[in-house]
Amino acid sequence: MTDKRYTAVLATLFDSAADATLDYAVSRHNIHKMVFLLSLIAGIGQVAIGAFIGIDCTFKALPYVALHGILILLGYICFLKALKYTPIALIGLVQSSELFFTTIVDCMLGYLTLSVRFLALLSLFVFAIALFYTNCIKNENTSVKEVKPIGIVLTLSTMFLYVVATYLIKVSAAYGASEITLNLVLETIFYVLETFSFINDTPTIVMAIKQMGIFVMFFLSVLFKTDKFTPQKLIALILGFIAITGLYFN
Repeated sequence: MTDKRYTAVLATLFDSAADATLDYAVSRHNIHKMVFLLSLIAGIGQVAIGAFIGIDCTFKALPYVALHGILILLGYICFLKALKYTPIALIGLVQSSELFFTTIVDCMLGYLTLSVRFLALLSLFVFAIALFYTNCIKNENTSVKEVKPIGIVLTLSTMFLYVVATYLIKVSAAYGASEITLNLVLETIFYVLETFSFINDTPTIVMAIKQMGIFVMFFLSVLFKTDKFTPQKLIALILGFIAITGLYFN
């Protein structure tokens, strides 16, 4: 239903704004305090909303739900630390590689077959990341942050933790954990809007719209003065977006 597609746009804006706000906060405050406050606020929110809506969980699902929560927390920690060394638009671009990662996993499991088109899109995506990254490290005046390789490592760690956590959702649900139990996190509004979008529209359309978030994060980071605009960075984001959407519509 295209008349409901605005929820996907709103979900993207909420998620991008939340990440850009974190980028601004991390650049001015202690990371450990940020992790503590995020966990505290998320925990209070989970208890409050769970008490109102209800939480369904079984003993079999509990270990997987707990592990899912731990991985999400570790992912947040890696994400916040990555913000110290990496422009948030580059982080968003690198994290989008999770689609390529899950595709490779599905191929290993025999669900899909790698194609020449996939390899071409992957090559374009890697080139986009390299273009953005080299623009930051070769021209120090184009980036507010001191860009370091550890930032990319932390970003990839975040992506890996989130991907594993996603697969744990399927295991947890199979053992009786409800969606509320698994999805009550800090970005509640974002998840509600995203879920509503998937219900009312084609998943590939929603996922394609979500990738526009890297542009929103980029322009917000420039506005918040946590990054600097360059044509090379914009071109890199456009190429990355083309590669990602090309894979979605493959």
